[in-house]
Amino acid sequence: MQPRSKRIKVASEPPAILKGVKEPDLDVPNGREAPCDLLEMPMEIICEVLYLLLPLDLLRVTRINKAFRNLLMHRSSLHIWKKARKNISGLPEPFSDMSEPAFASLCFEIVCHGCFEPRMQNILWEFRMKLCNECLKAKTSESHVLTVHDHNNRYCILPHVSVKPTIPGHRYCNGLVLKSEATRIKETWKELKTQNARETFIRENKARVQVLEKHVEKYRAWFLAFETEREKQLGIIRKQRYQDIHKKLEQIGYGDDIVWAKDHDDKYSSVAHIHEAKPLTPQGWNDIRNNIIEYIEGHIIPKRTRDENVAFYSLCMPFVHKARIAFARSYGNVFPLTGCFGSLPEVQAIVDSLDGLEISIESFDPLIPVLPRILADWRTSVEKTLDMYLRQHLDLPVDSCVRNLAIAEFLLCEDCHRIIPTSGLTPAIHNCRESNKAFQRNNGRCLPEDYFTITLIKMGMKTWSPENYTILSDYVKPILKACDMAISTTVQELDQLDPRLVCKSGCDESDTRTIYRWRDAVIHSIHTHKTLVDYWYRGHGIDRIRWEVLSSREAKKLESVEQAADEYAITQKNKQHVWGCRHCNKSGLHRDGIVRHIKDKHGMQNPDDSSFFSEPDTPATIKHTVLVIPNGYKQYMDLLPRSARDFIDTGRAAFQDGL
Repeated sequence: MQPRSKRIKVASEPPAILKGVKEPDLDVPNGREAPCDLLEMPMEIICEVLYLLLPLDLLRVTRINKAFRNLLMHRSSLHIWKKARKNISGLPEPFSDMSEPAFASLCFEIVCHGCFEPRMQNILWEFRMKLCNECLKAKTSESHVLTVHDHNNRYCILPHVSVKPTIPGHRYCNGLVLKSEATRIKETWKELKTQNARETFIRENKARVQVLEKHVEKYRAWFLAFETEREKQLGIIRKQRYQDIHKKLEQIGYGDDIVWAKDHDDKYSSVAHIHEAKPLTPQGWNDIRNNIIEYIEGHIIPKRTRDENVAFYSLCMPFVHKARIAFARSYGNVFPLTGCFGSLPEVQAIVDSLDGLEISIESFDPLIPVLPRILADWRTSVEKTLDMYLRQHLDLPVDSCVRNLAIAEFLLCEDCHRIIPTSGLTPAIHNCRESNKAFQRNNGRCLPEDYFTITLIKMGMKTWSPENYTILSDYVKPILKACDMAISTTVQELDQLDPRLVCKSGCDESDTRTIYRWRDAVIHSIHTHKTLVDYWYRGHGIDRIRWEVLSSREAKKLESVEQAADEYAITQKNKQHVWGCRHCNKSGLHRDGIVRHIKDKHGMQNPDDSSFFSEPDTPATIKHTVLVIPNGYKQYMDLLPRSARDFIDTGRAAFQDGL
């Protein structure tokens, strides 16, 4: 049976709409353009064109298509490569066993010869290749693994490089050899059976390495000079690009910011779009314009404003210290901090009136006559702000006098974690943000004379705000509950009751009982039971902090113990000299404390005696907490916990039978 013959396909007529239309050219695959007609020109003209190129340009030409590659990689084109090499001043001839294209690739292409990773500049001339860190580890080994002959001569027969390790504490490696070369040497060494053959082998390889080392020094010197000149030329291009970008920015209104950034912002000149070694073209400017403007508005302008405020802040500070000494004691020790003082409208008006002139400390002298009115207005503003903050967080009616309530008596500073009473507007004059010691804890490298700079960066020139404080009402509520008092109880009512409280949350040791007054009880709760409030009291509604009110009979018997403790504190105070600061209203410190305060707060490294004064009338610091000890410990006082000894030494301890 004969096989079936295939039916002949007849070409179909093109659609009428396409008749007379020229057929479009087909695209060349891989996105490359069709080869030019350069190869159809006479060879003499082609050579004259190629003579003008550099070795790196010839390498790129070989990758255009196969025709150019076959032309330039043929041995007859050696004269083209030599001419291109001579176009670079001082470039030595290639290694004797290395072709011109391979030498050009080694010198000018920035790829790893192992994995073709880009941006590899360092040349290992001894190996005649460029290797990244991973390929260097994979293709080399330390020379001590090569044991074909005696220890002292093992480096002499193989090219080796010295690589300084980047790992801290790692030993210096003074000999890396190629694994392939080491393997070849070992195999050849095994084939040599006689001593004369081995000596000849060592002598020949030593001579080869010595010749290579001489050439390497020559290549390395040329490459260093070449890179230096190249960086110089790139620097000229970067400088011109830098200037062109400045002109563009000045045209759109950022001239002043750029002038400031030249002297004050080290990172500005190293921004990628600005530091790029490429001439600025109109299209290139359109591509980077938005990114540079975003950097200026997000980094340079805020930093410039901050630095200008720092200079202004440093001038405000001496005047504030001067005014604080003259007026603070007359106004109940309530005086605005330096950052808040600089934001007052009267101070800003003085700065605006100078119209760019240099500001000095004497510029603030017009404020002295009106300072009492400024302080009164500022105090009224602080009272309103604090009342509004307390009402919002405690959910109280607008007409209530919230600062008199017991639940609003204490605030916690989120910066220094100190407990601040609201009475006397203490939160407004709490100065942990202006304290150098706080920033020494946070940064570790703050100089005392620079603390106002760090303060301004963190806090800024702005009016006082209570947002940095947490209301500690949750710690007062258990005390009010133990006293059967309402949430609306005032501080005055709680002071009149003056209860003696015992903590029933299991914090006392060895059956002792610590007796607290209500303010001391709040502080004890915060320091000891803060976790209970955060995770139990608020989260689950369980009253984990429990207080018990001491009976009136026991409280009355404790009065004698408290009086004795007060007398002891006054006696101890009279034995010590108490000092106060002349630069602010700080007082009640010992000599070491007042010197440390002046260093930290006022930036004076060596304060003299004129910076502080003696205060014999300063009241003694009296602790009201009393410890009740069980009778069984009378004969065994050594068994008491260490925390109880302080109560006994200061007279604030009593035995149970004494009550």
